[in-house]
Amino acid sequence: MNKVDRSEIFTFIQIISLFIVLNYNAYFLVPSFEALKNAFGFSDTHLGFLSGGYLFANGFSTILWSYLSETKFTSRKYILSLSFVIAGTLILIDVFITSPLYFSLIIILSGFSLGSVLPLGFSMIADIFISEERTQAYTLWYTFGGFGITLGIAISSIVGSMLSWRHTLLIDALFLFIGGLLAWLIKEPVRGGADLGLKSGHISQRIEFIIDAKAIKTMITNKLNILLIIESSFQVIPDTVLLIWGFQFVVRELKVSSVAALVYLSIVGTGAFGGIILARLVDKIYVRNRKMRPLTGALFCLLSALFFILFFLSNFRLEIYDKDLIVVFFKVITKIITNPYILLASSFYFIGKFINTPLGPIKESVLADINLPEHRSIMKSFMIIIELLSRSISTLIVGLLSDLICGVKIAIICMLLSWVIASFLWVIISKNYRIAHDRVQEELRKRII
Repeated sequence: MNKVDRSEIFTFIQIISLFIVLNYNAYFLVPSFEALKNAFGFSDTHLGFLSGGYLFANGFSTILWSYLSETKFTSRKYILSLSFVIAGTLILIDVFITSPLYFSLIIILSGFSLGSVLPLGFSMIADIFISEERTQAYTLWYTFGGFGITLGIAISSIVGSMLSWRHTLLIDALFLFIGGLLAWLIKEPVRGGADLGLKSGHISQRIEFIIDAKAIKTMITNKLNILLIIESSFQVIPDTVLLIWGFQFVVRELKVSSVAALVYLSIVGTGAFGGIILARLVDKIYVRNRKMRPLTGALFCLLSALFFILFFLSNFRLEIYDKDLIVVFFKVITKIITNPYILLASSFYFIGKFINTPLGPIKESVLADINLPEHRSIMKSFMIIIELLSRSISTLIVGLLSDLICGVKIAIICMLLSWVIASFLWVIISKNYRIAHDRVQEELRKRII
C-alpha cells in the first residue's frame, strides 16, 4: 500500500487548484453571452463556435505539451507554469480588443495554451495514488476542480452586472497568473512511483522509461485504448452540453436572471459532492472485483441519462429576475421548498449530478491502469483531442438546433442520449480490462532497477 505523505498531499492540492483555474477560464464567459451578442453581434451559432473552438484548441494542444513532457522528460511543473503565463497574457490583451474576429481568436488561443493542465495533472495524480485509490483521487480532482466552473460563472455574473463583461477578463487574467506561480512551486512526484511504492527519496530505485515512435504506435493501436477513447467521446457530450447550454436553458426556459440561474444550478448541483462517497464505494468494489470498475461506469451512464432527461422534461418556471445574490438565494430556496413539483424536478438534477460525478474519474482510473506511467499523459492527450472534437461538435450542434427550433431543450435532451452509447461501450471494455491491467503491472516489475 502506497502511503501518501504530506508533500504529496500538498502537490495534489496544487494540481486541483490548477484545474480550478483552467475550468474558471473555460467557462467564465458563459454569463456574458448576452453581452457578447450586444457588443459583437454574435448569434447562438457564433457563441457555439467560440466555446467549441476554445475546447477543441485546448484538447488539440495536449499532445504537444505531453510530447514535450514525456518524450523529453522535461519538468512537468515548468511546462504547466509556462502555459498559464501565456494564457494570462493573452486574456489581458483581449481586454482591449474591439474586433469580433480577433477577440474570438485570442480566446481560442488561450485554450490552446492551457492544454497542458489535464494530461500532466492526470499523469502526476497517477504517480501519487495507487490504483485502489485512483477513482477517489480523480473524483476529488474533478469535483473540487469543477468548483472553478461555478466560481467563474459566479464571479463573472456578479462583476458583469456591477461593472462590465470586460472586467471579467481582467479577473480571469489574474487567476491565470496565480496559476502560473502555483505550478512553478509544485514538488513533482516520481514517475510511476505509486505503482511500485517508490518515493522521491528512493534514489537507489527508479523505473526505466522508454518512449519512441514504436511505443507511441503501440499505445494508439491498443484495442482497449481505442475502445476507451471512443467511449469517452460519447461520455463527455452530455457533460459539455450541460455546462455550456444548461445555464442558458435555465435562464431562458425557467425565466430567471443570470444570477438566479447561477444560484439555482449551484444548489441542485451540490449532488456532485455526494459523488465523492460514491467514488469510494467504486474503489472498494474494485478491490474485490477489478472488472466492476468499468461495469459501474456502464450503470452510472444509464442512470445519469435517466435523471437528467427527467429534469429537462419537467415544465416549470422560477421567474426570479433579481440580481442581488442574497435575495436571489432565499427566493430560489423558497421556490424549491414550497413548490412540490419544482422540488421533484430539482431532485432529478441533484441525483443526476450525484451519479454522474464518478464517471470521469472511473475513466481516468481505467486509462491509468492499462497504460505504463510514461504512456499515460500521451494517451490522455489523444483521448482529450477526441473528446474535445466531440465537445466542440456537440456544442455547435446545440447552438445550430437552438437557432433552428428556437429553443435548447430538445437539443440538450438529444445530446444526453450519448450516455446510452457510452454505457454499451463500458460493457465491452470490461471484458479485457483485468488482463490489460495485470500486463502493465508485470511490465513495471520487470523494469525496476
